[in-house]
Amino acid sequence: MAAYAHKADVSREDEIQAMLAAMIAKFGTIDILVANAGLQRDAAFDQMTLAQWNTVIGVNLTGDFYARARRSANFGAEAWSKSSHARRERSFA
Repeated sequence: MAAYAHKADVSREDEIQAMLAAMIAKFGTIDILVANAGLQRDAAFDQMTLAQWNTVIGVNLTGDFYARARRSANFGAEAWSKSSHARRERSFA
């Protein structure tokens, strides 16, 4: 069993693609992908700037989408199913 950590801006699709390519090059496949990036920018809604909003959405939502969608594109529907199942288990555990 092995683990791999990779620094990337998950809100950028090109960095997600590079991360997945590096993982494939190292291991040949990806059995488990933990999309664990997240951040919080506290501000009252009427005081939050659009830039703050876009940063939060980019990391917390778009980054997760890129990681799961690109992994699924490389590994087919089975990868999406496993990834979604693991996320449900983690969310309700």
